[in-house]
Amino acid sequence: MTRFAIELSLMGRRPISLNQERNQHFRKRVEDTKWWREGFAWAAIEAGMPKLTAAEIVVQPVLENRRWQDTAACFPSAKAAIDGLIDARVLEDDTPDIVPSITFKRPILGARGVIQKKIIALDERVTGEETVLGNQKPEVEVAASHASSKAGGQKSRRSRRSPVSELG
Repeated sequence: MTRFAIELSLMGRRPISLNQERNQHFRKRVEDTKWWREGFAWAAIEAGMPKLTAAEIVVQPVLENRRWQDTAACFPSAKAAIDGLIDARVLEDDTPDIVPSITFKRPILGARGVIQKKIIALDERVTGEETVLGNQKPEVEVAASHASSKAGGQKSRRSRRSPVSELG
């Protein structure tokens, strides 16, 4: 099912973390998104990437100093970079059948701020979860309904700060 993998990197800026994006002015957020999106579009064009039917993507930020980000905190920059692949016409869209998985690896230390992406080409689109589950309800929904029925009914006389082991 996998044909090949291509690695793309874009240097020059520290990947924007989700916390930074939430706290910055919307104009700055638009500027950062545009930089990552256009940068990865041009990187894909310059690398001569072919049009892919589907792909799995692995993202790893390279940070220039030890101000570590959480794993996957670079999501806003990574999402903009994926949109750049769409702009470059490498991917038709980033729907779940075309990009079934995005894996985030922990940040590593390097000379400059970089996002490295490995794009793993797939031969075909990945069918949706609905065909796998059939008529079953997803486990998460079942677990959520169980938790709400158990927590629902009566008010607890215990403090909200009770340890989990005392609940039940």
